[in-house]
Order: sequence, then structure tokens, then C-alpha cells
Amino acid sequence: MSSLAKALSVAIIFGAAGQAAAADNATIATRALGVIRNNPVPTRLSANDAFVTRDVIVGRDGTEHVRFDRTYKGLPVIGGDLVVHSKAGVLKRTSLTQATAINVSTTPTITSAAAIATAGKSWAMAYDLSPTSPLVIFA
Repeated sequence: MSSLAKALSVAIIFGAAGQAAAADNATIATRALGVIRNNPVPTRLSANDAFVTRDVIVGRDGTEHVRFDRTYKGLPVIGGDLVVHSKAGVLKRTSLTQATAINVSTTPTITSAAAIATAGKSWAMAYDLSPTSPLVIFA
């Protein structure tokens, strides 16, 4: 077998392994989302939360550690990230800093311009680029 053929064979094997790992991670993440739904108190779940998988790690003992970013009514939640530690779909523990489930209005009480002006005064900074002020939830 030529060097090129060997290299292609290795690339195909690693590509297939990568696809299998991605499929396994998707299954693990889906299982972890089920764990969140089944354990609303320790995960600080609200009816308006959604989660995006950031990464998946499986320990030697089979414990699955899935890190999620949280959104609330479609807005990013600063401080709302969550790690679900589970095994075979059973919650072992969670890692998070959010104290309670979120239940807040998503209607801003100040304008974007006012938020930028307040931040500029607080930090007394000159802007290199025109600043933006996306709406977020601060957990």
C-alpha cells in the first residue's frame, strides 16, 4: 500500500471515529437535558430556560459531565452556566453558581444608549470601537 493510501486510510478511520464521538456526545447531552428536566430544583430550572451544550466529558467510571450555557426567554444568562454530573441518566450532582430559578422581566428599564453612557462613566474609558449593549440576564 502506498504512503498516500495509508494516509487516506488513517484519515478515514479518524474521521469516522470523530463522527462516532460527536454522535456519542449528542446522546450524552440529550440524556443530560433529561436529567435537568427531571431535577428542576438542583438545576435551578425555570419554564423559560433553554440550554446549549458547551462540552461533554466522560470519566473513567462512566460519569458524564456535561457543561451547558443557559438562556432565559432567548437571552444569554451571565452566571447561568451549569454542569450536570450524572451516570446512566441519574443525577449525581450539579455545579452552578445561580442561587434560584430565574423569574424576571425581559423588558429593559433603561435604553441601550443610557447603559453605554453609564458604563463609560463607571470605567472612565475612551472607546476604540462603537460600543454595543446586548440585553442579557445577570443571574
